[in-house]
Amino acid sequence: MDPVIVNAVLNLVGLALKKLASDKELQNKVLKGSQSVDDWMQEARGNVNSYSLEDAIQIALSTSQKRDKDTICRVIAIITTLYCSHEVSRSAICGGTLLKYLGEDVFPHIDEKELRFAKELNSKIIESIATQVSGGYEEYLGEYIVNDSVDYSLLPPPLTSQLVIQPLAKPFVQHGASIFGMIRKFFS
Repeated sequence: MDPVIVNAVLNLVGLALKKLASDKELQNKVLKGSQSVDDWMQEARGNVNSYSLEDAIQIALSTSQKRDKDTICRVIAIITTLYCSHEVSRSAICGGTLLKYLGEDVFPHIDEKELRFAKELNSKIIESIATQVSGGYEEYLGEYIVNDSVDYSLLPPPLTSQLVIQPLAKPFVQHGASIFGMIRKFFS
């Protein structure tokens, strides 16, 4: 390979790493991307919890802080809309979406970091399903157990995940230019 081309490519890499080290917005984009890679790797390895529609509704109803008719109808409507409109490959999608639409006063146990998995849902569909559930409330409620107290026993222990890319990305975006420069000088 032509040494002039190699040198030009190495100069471009050095400039890109310097830009990355000085641009906080670009760093955040790279870190977000690295988190997405780790999330994908967790799913590919099967290191995530996932539930059927019925199990997801039961868990949400059991762990909801509010148990009034309107909240129960909305929980059922949100989860039903989610499962009908998106692939729910991990329980964090359901948790993040519930937290997004109902808030932490209803689901304080859902970690805020799950909001990154929240899906955008059609509010008209949610309202339509909630109205339908409200109209047949006793029938729908008969399919689920709704106690007077919160029951976290249905929640599985969180799976531990081995983050691979995320821990390496942060030092790379901050110090990659310096490390690259030192390596380049060493081999020059």
